[in-house]
Amino acid sequence: MALLTQEYSFTESYGSGITASQLAQNSTSNPVDGVRRMTIRQLLRASKMDDDSDAFMVDGHLFKQVILMANVHESTVHPVTSKITYSLDDGTGRIKGNMWPLEKGEPTFGLLQYAHVLGELEIFRGLKSLKISNIRPLFDGDGDEVFHHFLHAMFDTVVCEKGLPPPQQHLHRHNEEQDLSTRLNNVSLSETSTPRGTANASTSATLATPRRTVDTSTSAAPETPATSAELEGTSRSDRYLSLSSIARAFLQCVSNEEDDADDDLGVLAELLLEDVVNIFPLMTAEVFKDVVQSLQDGGFIVITTVGEDVYFKRNMD
Repeated sequence: MALLTQEYSFTESYGSGITASQLAQNSTSNPVDGVRRMTIRQLLRASKMDDDSDAFMVDGHLFKQVILMANVHESTVHPVTSKITYSLDDGTGRIKGNMWPLEKGEPTFGLLQYAHVLGELEIFRGLKSLKISNIRPLFDGDGDEVFHHFLHAMFDTVVCEKGLPPPQQHLHRHNEEQDLSTRLNNVSLSETSTPRGTANASTSATLATPRRTVDTSTSAAPETPATSAELEGTSRSDRYLSLSSIARAFLQCVSNEEDDADDDLGVLAELLLEDVVNIFPLMTAEVFKDVVQSLQDGGFIVITTVGEDVYFKRNMD
């Protein structure tokens, strides 16, 4: 066997190479054209789509090309065809992989050395094996790549079952405050009445812009809240019934968060914003402003601003 040389980079040592678009297609409507990161156990559980197709299916989802990270515990060379057979074990199961030697030569592996494997599952006489298009060894210091692969395999599996995560929900926590500060950008509360019972409170506050905008052509657009003139002289119960569904949800969110909130100030706006946007992801900045206005006009909430922080509290009067 030829010794591994630097020319065995993963993108050069097999035919077509993996592209970012192939990996991305794992989660699209055409996953067969993508490359899925998997475990050997998943391969052993897979079943063939049909006799005329190269695709396999596991847990109801199709795949074709796969990436494995596994120990090579044995390798043999066929004396006639020069085909190399690798025995692979990743801790979840064992499978054999077959590869015809490249013109550049093939890499060598120490006993139980980890390998990065790209190939396609195949079945012959009831036995599954991997048709390897690329295999490269991992050396000392590459251990993180193994863990990275298994995490990706779990991610790919969850994506196949549930779809991609909602936009921006994968952001790191340290980005949350910045995200919130822009989510209702340009929404000012300065046009609402001055908060009651809040000495030294600022009369305006800037909140954040919603994650997504409303498609006004759909039925998702919320109802128009009643104006303060329309609410004048009505009972509290009638005023509540006149609230939009978003306003009622907002009020419920305030109630849910108040147990852990400051007794005097109320609930921090960012917490409420998270709750309401999760319930109504298509809410626009203008709608949010109208909701706050309707709740304040109806006497349901008290708004307090301290510095740059905005607080909402139910008005129990």
